[in-house]
Amino acid sequence: MGTRRNDTLEQGSNGGVVIDDTTATSGNFGGMLVVTDAVINTWDSDLTNATDLSGKTLIAGLYIPSRFENITLTSGTVICYNDYE
Repeated sequence: MGTRRNDTLEQGSNGGVVIDDTTATSGNFGGMLVVTDAVINTWDSDLTNATDLSGKTLIAGLYIPSRFENITLTSGTVICYNDYE
């Protein structure tokens, strides 16, 4: 029987960073959890049209699985989980 990795459950096992200010943050991230309603100013996500999320309010509890290296918030609090690779 093969094994399957459940990325959602494994998030955090490789560490991460809580962001609650408007300072640019860099890292090798593999996902983001919105802790309090947040607005992204800029980020370099690998999602198609990811920049469409910039300036939009992301509700608390939202999880976005995406690889990115840089993020700047306008408001709110998020946890950016380190990528596995």
